[in-house]
Amino acid sequence: MKFMFKKKLKKIPYDLVSYIQIETEAIKDINDKQMISSYCLHNSRSAARNEFGNVPKDVIRSSGSDDFLRSWGVSEENTDIILNFLHGRWRIKYMKLPISRDIKEYYEKQNIEFSDSEKATIIWNSFWALDEKLSALKDIYDSTSDEVLKEQIQKRLETEAETKREVMFCDNNYVHSVVLDEERNVDSIFLSIDAAILYGKENCEKIFSVSKAIPEDKIETDARILLGGHASFKKDGTMIDCQCYYSKEMEITLVNAIEPTGFEEAYISGLNPFEYGDIVHIIGDSRPAIVVTSQEHWEKTKERQRQSKFPPNYYCNSLTVEFLYPDGEFSHGHPDIWHIEKVTEWEDKKEWELLQAVSTLMKGNGWMEEVMHKYHANKWDKR
Repeated sequence: MKFMFKKKLKKIPYDLVSYIQIETEAIKDINDKQMISSYCLHNSRSAARNEFGNVPKDVIRSSGSDDFLRSWGVSEENTDIILNFLHGRWRIKYMKLPISRDIKEYYEKQNIEFSDSEKATIIWNSFWALDEKLSALKDIYDSTSDEVLKEQIQKRLETEAETKREVMFCDNNYVHSVVLDEERNVDSIFLSIDAAILYGKENCEKIFSVSKAIPEDKIETDARILLGGHASFKKDGTMIDCQCYYSKEMEITLVNAIEPTGFEEAYISGLNPFEYGDIVHIIGDSRPAIVVTSQEHWEKTKERQRQSKFPPNYYCNSLTVEFLYPDGEFSHGHPDIWHIEKVTEWEDKKEWELLQAVSTLMKGNGWMEEVMHKYHANKWDKR
């Protein structure tokens, strides 16, 4: 994470993806011009710098088109060079991250931006579907100058491709069990993965999962064999995540295991914009919640993490919240801070009145009698 008070020139690799797209507001000052000029190929660097210097930055900022570059005398070759640069670094700089509105606005107000590695970590742990995550990681891979991160992302892309291929592989030696939505019991069993997915799509409300397993009598203890796998899907069949396991000589190996030193679960020193008693919800979750972690507790937790002999990881950026469930009861959880968002209204009137009463009491006002009255009124409404 770095503060955006001063831009630093970076050495831009020459093999960025050849895809043309100018991002609005990309070119803002002379420093941007210098970075773009530094990206030009060796044999045309001076020519491109001279040509680009003739183009008023306001024209390029407002135009967003390669036609404007050419209209100001920039050659076609150097136009492509400039646009390739803009597609690379600036596309990643302004890429949409799977974070809440409150987190985004708070970080912008503090003039802090995420590093490429931090963006990759947030994307990997987000609510996005698997292919969407991998596509965003590929964008970072194509544009980052962090060679360690590139190597880690490449390995993740390869292992996820292998895992998905193994999970989706059709083989009559395996059975596939389907679990619908939040149920814990197996609903149906199929020999074909395609039949299992079709059944899940037709019978679930929101999500379903398919587990793949091989009968014990078909396991060869001395050979490396796919022991089983698991994948979850949205109702339309979009894969959310997947895992698969190999067995050899009775030793089980997870194909796409997370390495402690990788970007996937790396620690991000997060800032907390939420106050004790705030009414929130989690992006992608339909239930409201109350924040029960105070700023004082958050700072003490951060200090303990800094002094601990065990390095913190991604999950250390969690807040404790109390979810209000459809039966009218509260139950606590620990969602990561990046996906928490404040709520200013709620469609269920009884639930909203209860949430407001609890929030007001936690923030130092209100009465316990009112909370209990709203609690019982909401419970009665849920009979």
